[in-house]
Amino acid sequence: MIDLKTGEIIVNSDLILSPKLSLEEFKKTRYYTGQDEKMYMEIDGLHKIDNHDFYISLYFKDSFLKEVSLMIYSPLIKEWDEEPKRKEIHDEYLRSKGIELKRTRDGEYYKEDVAEFDWGEIASTFEAKGYTSSILIIYK
Repeated sequence: MIDLKTGEIIVNSDLILSPKLSLEEFKKTRYYTGQDEKMYMEIDGLHKIDNHDFYISLYFKDSFLKEVSLMIYSPLIKEWDEEPKRKEIHDEYLRSKGIELKRTRDGEYYKEDVAEFDWGEIASTFEAKGYTSSILIIYK
């Protein structure tokens, strides 16, 4: 999934995500389809990483990749009210990759479990207001 030393994520041979990826470089890929640059840009379809299907969204700030949002597709989640299960699936996936979520941030509407690295952090989140779970890769 992710190189824990560099923060690089190899989705496939023509999409490698890292803090070095510029918005201009991303625009030259087949994954850029005119998405709004000021918001999270969803990449169409599911993308296989480590034998899991992921939905992927990207956020660029100051012309470079700042955040990657990953969400595992799971047939176990059929209804919107089952979304908290996805966070459990994300936590289990991260643990299987040797990522130890050490710090927790709890707010009124969200829960984040975080692992910190030199290049940024990985957070497993559940946001109750929007009722969504994701794995966030946040680059410094």
